[in-house]
Amino acid sequence: VFTALGKAAAKDAILASNSSTIAISRLADLTGNAARCCNMHFFHPVTVMQLCEVVKGPKTSDATVAAATEFVRSIDRTPVVLNKEIWGFIVNRILFAASEEAMHLL
Repeated sequence: VFTALGKAAAKDAILASNSSTIAISRLADLTGNAARCCNMHFFHPVTVMQLCEVVKGPKTSDATVAAATEFVRSIDRTPVVLNKEIWGFIVNRILFAASEEAMHLL
């Protein structure tokens, strides 16, 4: 999909993945322009949840992060920028740790 997007999308288009388990670094090189790729992880239900994690990959440009962040604000959501990829990003990483701890208590 990202290979096709890299060919079909406008050269200034941001190519983003909503996944919190697939880092953009695994997809970005497929586009031919990794600088315009990032993760934009919205939470479900999107119509209710305000937070969006904007994650910068190793090759993501500062301009891409700025544009993605501005887009999130323009739709009345709250962006949280992660300047480095980490597994699960912020919210899911905390959620997974809390869930695992709860399982140990049972």
